[in-house]
Amino acid sequence: MPSDQTFEQQLQSHVGGLVRVCYDDGGGSGLNGKIGLLMGVTTAFAASRAVVEVLIEERVRSLLLYSNELELLPADDA
Repeated sequence: MPSDQTFEQQLQSHVGGLVRVCYDDGGGSGLNGKIGLLMGVTTAFAASRAVVEVLIEERVRSLLLYSNELELLPADDA
């Protein structure tokens, strides 16, 4: 992805693609390292934080994540 895009722009262009959740909340959600389908971006804050909807473990989840907590996976990595 071009580095001149904001986090929100990167997410918007990746909707429908696979993502990996990369945050550790102490095991509360159990989502760290899980792969899901990016369904949408509901709210973006500043340049590095957004609320995203991810289909993961048979549920759509709304997650507030920083850019380093969500890895956008290329189609050939699936």
